[in-house]
Amino acid sequence: MVAGDLPEYESPITGLPVRGRKARADDLARHNCRPYEGFEQEKKEVDRQIAYAMKQEEAAIGVAVERAWYQLPPERREILGGGV
Repeated sequence: MVAGDLPEYESPITGLPVRGRKARADDLARHNCRPYEGFEQEKKEVDRQIAYAMKQEEAAIGVAVERAWYQLPPERREILGGGV
């Protein structure tokens, strides 16, 4: 069984014509997009992206705190409580 190609449509991002499955995949990849999969699936993806961003932010904060701690003079670190 052979599946037919997609009909031509206008890219909602660029306004340029998109002809076929390969062009669609290229258009989506080039603009960091993905096919719409319905509200429930999109909500899951948003939640996943938020969790990932929060994890990255927490890691960056941890690195910044450690860097700031070790930039303090030793006598200040001792006054503040010893170590991280």
